[in-house]
Amino acid sequence: QELFFEYGIKTFVFEIDDSYKEPTEDEVSKFVTHHPPPSKVAPSPPVNKKNKDNIKKKQPLKSDQNDKNPSKPDQSNNSDNKNPPSDKNPDNNNNNNNNNNNPGPPPPPAPGPPGPPPPPAPGGPPGPPPPPGMPGAPGMPNVPTKPKIVPNVKMRNFNWSRLNSRMIKNTIWEGIDDEEVEVDADSLELMFGQKEKKVTKSKVESNKPKVVQLLDMRRSQNFSIMLSRFRKLTPEQIKEGIINLDEGMLSLDNAISLSNYVPTSEDIDLVTNYTGEMNLLGKPEKYILEISKVNRLGERLKCVVSKLSFQQKYEDYKYAVETMQNALDEIDSSDKFKRFLKIVLAYGNYMNGSTSRGGAFGFKLNSITKISDVRSTETPRKTLLHYIIDILKKEHPDILELKEELSSVAPASRLTIENTSSEILGDLVPSFNIIKTELDKIGKEDDRFTEFFQPFFEEKLQQVDQLKDDLNKLKESYEKLIRLFGEDPKKIKYSEFINIFNVFLVKFSSAIRDNNNWEIQEEKRLKRELEKKKSGSSSSSSSKPRTAEQNKNILDNLINNLKSGNFDQYQ
Repeated sequence: QELFFEYGIKTFVFEIDDSYKEPTEDEVSKFVTHHPPPSKVAPSPPVNKKNKDNIKKKQPLKSDQNDKNPSKPDQSNNSDNKNPPSDKNPDNNNNNNNNNNNPGPPPPPAPGPPGPPPPPAPGGPPGPPPPPGMPGAPGMPNVPTKPKIVPNVKMRNFNWSRLNSRMIKNTIWEGIDDEEVEVDADSLELMFGQKEKKVTKSKVESNKPKVVQLLDMRRSQNFSIMLSRFRKLTPEQIKEGIINLDEGMLSLDNAISLSNYVPTSEDIDLVTNYTGEMNLLGKPEKYILEISKVNRLGERLKCVVSKLSFQQKYEDYKYAVETMQNALDEIDSSDKFKRFLKIVLAYGNYMNGSTSRGGAFGFKLNSITKISDVRSTETPRKTLLHYIIDILKKEHPDILELKEELSSVAPASRLTIENTSSEILGDLVPSFNIIKTELDKIGKEDDRFTEFFQPFFEEKLQQVDQLKDDLNKLKESYEKLIRLFGEDPKKIKYSEFINIFNVFLVKFSSAIRDNNNWEIQEEKRLKRELEKKKSGSSSSSSSKPRTAEQNKNILDNLINNLKSGNFDQYQ
């Protein structure tokens, strides 16, 4: 079939097949909005069988015809001037149609929105594109085409930016013919062809009944993560391991994980009220269904955790209490520290004699960290602490070993009575007491529970009581010592008290190293001065006349140096 339409002063013919669809009114309206026809044009001639052939002949088909006749006038314009408008000669159109035996082409479009734009006139700019749904005009000039390639399999896409075929002329691509390249289709399809998805087990099993999930998504996920520790065990085996207190299964980490995810009463009700097929339940639901049969599950698991973690916690807390107690005892019994305070008080009273701070009988404990803040006016690098250490080195050298006498202060400064007390009384003791409580409840009905926990409880009970007594003694020692230094235990915590001593000892040791380094430097300086004086006296003595033997030796040395080429000492 052939389709005729007019646009402005031109009439066009398109060959169409059965797949052509008439553009809708919306598509035509959008096209006219974006591509309005010329406002003043001559009317188009009537379309019939005769002038249809003329139009097809006059329509240029190849781009080389434009190149050969660039100045040829537009014949369609001339035909428009010769033929009267079709709407003014309706009779002629009817006569022509009646004289034909075969049915003629369809009439031109009814008055309304204009059709698609014409192809570009020879030598002129291209017209607008055809409307949606309208096939492009065949034989459009300067539009090269390529045969469509259909791979044997679906390929991975190469996301390049494709050039418009109208932009190829006068570019490097105009002289490139990729059809000359022999593509190895088999290899290309093997490397970049999308693999056909094979029917996997999951698809085959998709017809199986769906797993029933009763818990909410987050709760179910938490149980699944916990159960991943027991991949090789069924819920029934986990239950039996807890009841029998299987030490192979109940490691400390496993016991803590089980204890953290004890099913709540809501979880148990949700699962036990399920009336469907039990084999469809998910693993978390099956676990809850089995584990809910264990009597006092949460308390039982807490006892297991308490037993497995007891020894490590006990040793840590015992070390902390002993270290802090040793530090307090060393400070209390240190004779060197008391003698050091006596010397500082004497020199301090002298320096403050003319001020209100003079005549003191003692000073606050934190003042010992400020001794290094007082700098010398004669040698600014030296402080009062450096000066006192010089005195100690001359008169009381044993006090310089003060840090060794207070060796527990440094590790004790990383601990606090408050934290250790809360960990012992708030963690170790309560978790240990749970075992006693559950022995009275579970042990009456479960011989395995009694066998597992009773010996342990009796053995460790004495250790727990002793640790509590040591903690109370530590608190009493601190209050006694802090009052010994004239301080209030309610205003100064242990951490502040022990940190004062730790900072002081660090500064004390640093000042000793400074004095030793400065002493070594001074000795080297004096040695250089002494050598300089000796070399000056020797040079004055060398001005005496040389002996004949000395002159001979000098001459021999000079000759040897000349022979060897060694002239460095003469430059």
